[in-house]
Amino acid sequence: MGWSKHTRSQNGILIDDKGQPYNAESYGYLNAHLQGQRLAYVAGDASGAYRSEESKEDHGMRRFIRHLVFLRPGLVVVYDELEARKDAQWSWLIHSIEPMWMDSVTGAFSARVPGFSGQGRLWSEHPVRWTLTDKFDVPAVGFRDLRGKMRTEYSDDQWHAKAVSVSPVQRTRFLSVIRVTPDSVIREIRGVVNEQGMLLIKADGWEISAVLSSDLPASLDIRSDDGVVVFSATGAAFIHRGKTYEAGAPGVPRLLEMLDGKPQISNGQRWGIPEIK
Repeated sequence: MGWSKHTRSQNGILIDDKGQPYNAESYGYLNAHLQGQRLAYVAGDASGAYRSEESKEDHGMRRFIRHLVFLRPGLVVVYDELEARKDAQWSWLIHSIEPMWMDSVTGAFSARVPGFSGQGRLWSEHPVRWTLTDKFDVPAVGFRDLRGKMRTEYSDDQWHAKAVSVSPVQRTRFLSVIRVTPDSVIREIRGVVNEQGMLLIKADGWEISAVLSSDLPASLDIRSDDGVVVFSATGAAFIHRGKTYEAGAPGVPRLLEMLDGKPQISNGQRWGIPEIK
């Protein structure tokens, strides 16, 4: 229970080294979705997943929105908006069943399996301190004994990376880009943050821009280098081939794709907090 049912075993977020209580009362939900030909997007809201009246836990999470974008052929973008009710220490987690390599200076990480490789890089609004270990946080033993079956034994043969904010802050943002390729070649993912707090990344035929500063409204925009795809997670206005496309409904993801030589606009779906029955 200290690992498999805990947030620390997921590619998720800890607040003050605490995760989501393990009960149905602590929940998140998908609040936006959009599907295109070369891009797929979904967003989730876990703002209420770090507290429970039943277990008398409240870890102080006020806002946690995670944006996920898949870009063909093999890029994944993860953009996190985080806010606590007071200053907190934030941890960003990623795991691998194969040995992981990490560069704590650049925030780059990678792992390989035969014929495939995965590499990524993390950017954060505030300085972070990295750790990498092949040890679980709790002893690697089975917690269930099923009748007629032998107790499962585990060994410390998985890898766990954690980026922890150096100083407690009330608000922060993370953005990571992860690439999966059908070869064993590790290619650097590069990005720069300009004076306005905008992170600019170019990788595999895509240009990704996001606002890292929590003092500015969240923004995640993506364009393909060939001009076929333009995407905004927040429905912002954009210019494509000299034409201005006005902003859509606030917070609703928007996608322009060139199909048969003509621009097609798609507005994503957005949902509020679901009713729990």
